[in-house]
Amino acid sequence: MWTRCADALTNVLESMDAKTFEEVVVKNPDRMPQALRLGAVAAMRKIIEGTLDHPSRLQIALKLIKLGETGQEDVAKNAVAELPSGDGHRLDLHFIRLALEMLHDLDPALTGRWVAARTAEGIL
Repeated sequence: MWTRCADALTNVLESMDAKTFEEVVVKNPDRMPQALRLGAVAAMRKIIEGTLDHPSRLQIALKLIKLGETGQEDVAKNAVAELPSGDGHRLDLHFIRLALEMLHDLDPALTGRWVAARTAEGIL
């Protein structure tokens, strides 16, 4: 019974144009049927490569990391480092906290500088 639900979802997702599929994947990466996992990951990587919007890059990289994808740590690190001042109010602080926790192990100096600067600006 559940297989048919996954099959139906796969059919619907496969019928979408690339842009719509990317939008659905970014919002629901953990709900993608196994048959579309590679395509979902590829779509998310394509979005990261195609945008200079650092908050979006950060959020997508964190979702990929959560899915167990490797190679996104540098994307998240660079995105955090490039966040313009004031973006803390615009971002979901949950994503920033997750990124900082992950990055603290990789680059504690970067994390410390970023937190200190945002605290001084009154953002954190």
